[in-house]
Amino acid sequence: MNSSFHTYTPLLQYRLRKMSKNPWEEREFSQPKIFVIFGFLLIPIAALAGCAAFAKFLNGRGDKTGEIVAVVAMLFVLFIIPYQIYRRFGVNRDKVWSKVGKWFYKSIEFKQIKQFVVHLQGYKIYTDSNSLLIDYNRFDYALVHLQILEQLQIRRFKIGEIDIYDAGWENEAQKCRNMLGQLLYRDHKNFFDSNPAALAHLNALMFPGNK
Repeated sequence: MNSSFHTYTPLLQYRLRKMSKNPWEEREFSQPKIFVIFGFLLIPIAALAGCAAFAKFLNGRGDKTGEIVAVVAMLFVLFIIPYQIYRRFGVNRDKVWSKVGKWFYKSIEFKQIKQFVVHLQGYKIYTDSNSLLIDYNRFDYALVHLQILEQLQIRRFKIGEIDIYDAGWENEAQKCRNMLGQLLYRDHKNFFDSNPAALAHLNALMFPGNK
C-alpha cells in the first residue's frame, strides 16, 4: 500500500497530535495547553495595547481608525483564547462532534452524511443542514476515516460536486477511498503492519471490488 499522501500541514499542530495505537478507538481532543501559552503571551499585550488605544480615542488624540483597530484586536484576542481553551472535538462509532463548554454543540452522524468535500485543511462532511471540518492534521481522526469508508460500502453520497447519479461517481468514490486509506495507513502504519487482519479489512474497504 502506498503510504505517501501530501497535504497542507500546519507543522506545529501536526506535531502536537496525540495518536491512538488503534485507529478504531473512540477519541476526544482538545489543545488547551498551546492556547494557555498563547494566552499568557498575548492577553496582557493585547489588553495593554487596547486600553491605551481606547484612552487615546476618548481623549481625542491619535489616529482614531488605528485606535479602533487596536481595541477590536484586543477584544478578539480576549474572546478567541478562552474559546479555544474550552473547545473540544471528538468521534465515536456513530458520530463526529465539536463543542465549546455548555454553550455550543454540533455533531454529524455518519449515516446522515450527504456530501464529502476535500478542503485545504482536511475535508468537510455535510448533512442537509450541518457541516463539520475534519482537520486530520490537527487531530487523530482515524475513526472518522474508517466510518466514512464503511458508509461507502453500503450507500452513496455526493463527493465534491459529483452527484450520486453521476456517471463519474464511482471514480470519485475510489479517489475518496484511496485518500482515506492512505491517511489511515500513513498515521497507523505500525498497527496495520502488525495486524494482518486489520490491514486486510482496510484493503477491503479501499478496494471493495476485490472481495
